[in-house]
Amino acid sequence: MPANNADQTQKGSKKLAPKTSNWTSRPGLYVFSVIILVIIVVSFIGGPLLGQFASPGEFPVFGFYDGEAIEFAPGSFFQQALRDADQQLSMQFGGDRQSLQYQFQVYRQAFERTILHTAVMREVQRGGLSVSRNRVTEQLAMLPRFQEDGQFSSAAFERTPQTEIMSLRQTIEEQMLYDEFLRDVLQGFVYSTEEAQFFADQARVERRFELARFDFDAFPDDNVRSFAEANADLFRTVEVSSITTGVDRTTLDELRRQYLAEESSFEELAREFSLDEFAADGGRRGTLYSYELARIILDPEDVETLFASDAGTVTEVVDTQNGFAVFRIERAGQAADLSDEAVLDDLRAYIEQFERGVMEDFFFDEAEQFVARSRDGSSFAEAGVNNLARVQETNFFPLNFGALPFLPQLEIVDGGTLPGAMSDEDFLRTAFSLGEGEVSDPILLNEDLVVLRFLEQRERDSVDLEEIQEFMPFYFQQLQAGEFERILLDPSRIQDNFNQTFQRLFIGP
Repeated sequence: MPANNADQTQKGSKKLAPKTSNWTSRPGLYVFSVIILVIIVVSFIGGPLLGQFASPGEFPVFGFYDGEAIEFAPGSFFQQALRDADQQLSMQFGGDRQSLQYQFQVYRQAFERTILHTAVMREVQRGGLSVSRNRVTEQLAMLPRFQEDGQFSSAAFERTPQTEIMSLRQTIEEQMLYDEFLRDVLQGFVYSTEEAQFFADQARVERRFELARFDFDAFPDDNVRSFAEANADLFRTVEVSSITTGVDRTTLDELRRQYLAEESSFEELAREFSLDEFAADGGRRGTLYSYELARIILDPEDVETLFASDAGTVTEVVDTQNGFAVFRIERAGQAADLSDEAVLDDLRAYIEQFERGVMEDFFFDEAEQFVARSRDGSSFAEAGVNNLARVQETNFFPLNFGALPFLPQLEIVDGGTLPGAMSDEDFLRTAFSLGEGEVSDPILLNEDLVVLRFLEQRERDSVDLEEIQEFMPFYFQQLQAGEFERILLDPSRIQDNFNQTFQRLFIGP
């Protein structure tokens, strides 16, 4: 019988770091909050680790930003960020600050903050931004450690070693530059009255249209089944559980041995050691299609091995997108049940995501037939009788490219919108080039294929210029923040070695 988890732990098995999401999956996590000034916080976090390293060049490097090492060294921003993260997260972990999971979360948060800080300071240096020595001195004097009875204490200041004063000054200066940069980026938008007048003029001419809308959600079930039958291998299913250990193959081999020797159950090992998101459920992933496994497992032959295995089989070590893993077959592979509505929904979702051209070809044929009948004299309602077209009308709207929020928007008269239309050059060019009563060719718009008939144009006497001027700063502030993320936190500028470095320091090679 499998031994319990306590027995397994007593045998000296290693613990692994919990899973983490990559920095590139959430680059804006700290962008929109200007981090308040926090200087030295007394904490054990990081202290013992620094003691392992004797001199610069030997400190652990968790990654790089544009070639600059994100290094954990004494007096570094990383060390300060680590203390801040420890202070913020300690309550969430109920005081258990020595657990490996806690250390992992604290170090990861500090790493991400350091990436952002490094990116900002690079731009500060490049732009020549500076703060005066007097401003730094004022902030230094306001630190609690130099205050007594609400007043600056020269005695407390003089008791502090000069090396520490210099370090504090540098920290304060960097924080002030950091804060000023983010304020400039996120709040520094300036516009002219001529620019506001341009948008007001743009909003004066408005048009409305009759609209035939071919919604891709209406792709027929019979077409979904036909595609699935022609690609049956993609939609086989198998139910599996897994244990993932990232780059650590040696530990995974040992865990597999323990399970096969019935020293621990698969579920216990998964909960204790697995780094993937299924660990809390004992590694159970549920039922997967073969195309899903093909995106997870790197070698196609390993995918076929899973489908050829009987229930209860545990695979050899498999290389996956998330590192090394072993899989246990809970239910053997079988063909998809095309009579099951839930399966049909899954297959439709697959076609929408990976074989969209199949849907587009079908609806383009439908739309072209619709256009031919409309141009032959049929009304949109008559032309759509034998097609999958939904006939609607728009409101009056201007040529508002980008759907600027301070200008009128395209809306459907009976309710709703036409997603993506106001950001599509082809749609707007076509709509504002049609002659009265003219029918357009089919226009592809995200989840829709549309055909337009120009009904009417009007010109407004005046547009509220003050309202436009009021909303413009907020909108362009959002654009600047987005550009800030795109440029500074571009994943191509970030080399993330966090998992490997953390494992080497806390778990071992």
